[in-house]
Amino acid sequence: MSKVDYDIMHWRFGHPLKEVLRRAQKHTQRFPEIHFPTEDCLCPGCALGKMPNRAFPENERRASTPFELVHSDLKSFPVMSYRKFKYVITFYNDFTSHAWTMPLRSKAAAITAAKDFLEMVCVQHNAHVVGWMSDAGGEYKSDLFDRALLEKGIKIYQSAPRTPMQNGRAE
Repeated sequence: MSKVDYDIMHWRFGHPLKEVLRRAQKHTQRFPEIHFPTEDCLCPGCALGKMPNRAFPENERRASTPFELVHSDLKSFPVMSYRKFKYVITFYNDFTSHAWTMPLRSKAAAITAAKDFLEMVCVQHNAHVVGWMSDAGGEYKSDLFDRALLEKGIKIYQSAPRTPMQNGRAE
């Protein structure tokens, strides 16, 4: 059996310590023979994995009336559903903690679904959405959607990209 590069085995097995690979080699049949480096080197993946994230502060601010703030997000399913739905859009009322979801076949349908939700709030709840919180994802990035919200007097809030903790409620 030929010797296998330690770095490749380290990456493929999820960045274990040298001692873990030594034990696996010793106690596992047909485990490849690994040439272990003599000096310790810092693996970038291990360094990133061991860096702690600072805790994100809990958002104490909550809406004081229904529909004062609505959180929204779009998620994709890993597999298309039987009815050909690939996405789901969520709307979350910050005051009541009530959530609405709508399955979507495409991302482009998110704007239509959001407009339908705003209309439903007006008709069924006799209310008006004051603030709209979403991530900076592409589903709400259009002048048409921004104009539709601003024409209704809705303030637009966006969290920073790849920080679902900022949206807090919808993600």
